[in-house]
Amino acid sequence: MIASTNSRSREDQQDQQPTTTTITDTTNKENSPFFIDDEYKLRMTRGEEEEEDFPEMVDHVFNYARLVSDTSKMYQLKNYYAGASNGFVRVYTAEGHKYWLAQAMTTHRAPDFKVHFSVEIEDIPKAFDILAKHFFLSRCKFGMKAYMLKDWKDKHASEIAQYSETVSSVSELSVERSSVENSILLNSNVKSEDQSRVSSLSIDSGWPEHMRGREITVYIYRYYDLQKHHTIREYGEGGLFKEYPIHVKTENNPYYKSHFMEYQHMHPFEMFELEKKA
Repeated sequence: MIASTNSRSREDQQDQQPTTTTITDTTNKENSPFFIDDEYKLRMTRGEEEEEDFPEMVDHVFNYARLVSDTSKMYQLKNYYAGASNGFVRVYTAEGHKYWLAQAMTTHRAPDFKVHFSVEIEDIPKAFDILAKHFFLSRCKFGMKAYMLKDWKDKHASEIAQYSETVSSVSELSVERSSVENSILLNSNVKSEDQSRVSSLSIDSGWPEHMRGREITVYIYRYYDLQKHHTIREYGEGGLFKEYPIHVKTENNPYYKSHFMEYQHMHPFEMFELEKKA
């Protein structure tokens, strides 16, 4: 998917004042979109007043340059996290982090819905800033990520120095990556003996050439019940696919059920209670 959009001018952003959104719709709880954040939906059903969004904070946190300038830091605004690591710049909720872990634990075999944005390499920072702010202000669920340019820090040394020297209120939003990830696991149904295994898991596998055209991805989670569907489809070029039954053990079947973590000692989607989010 190719998307284009225009950002507002810096002057317009500076003139904007903190806003307060009053949520009054209490009649559409069951029909609210599944991709809207749970906490926001809860406040919506209660008719509660949403805490104001400060434009300065939003601009600082959802900022590609700031996040890439120091990959040891990440930021939290409400229940959203933003940071850069392992080749990507991300915005996500706790549910999004758990979903990415579950996908990695099933070798990215479980299908999902996602929106890809094809962006010129040099425009990735600007596109991320626009989409990340929209993702947050729309209270979207799960997460999004953008390709982290390998040579960006070398080409923007002066800009990085500016962020490292600037002391602002955004510093109080800084959180440790490890503490965030460990906290998410502690609040999940992960057994103590599995904590270290999950914590050490990498959710990325690099940026291969065939991923060009998917520079920014917004994830929309949908649960795939493997035991209900019984088959796995492997897609090739031109939409052609091969279908493998998970209960038939043959030499040429790479998707026999014993290969899947769901049929071993733990079920990632149950562990993180993601099967309830379908």
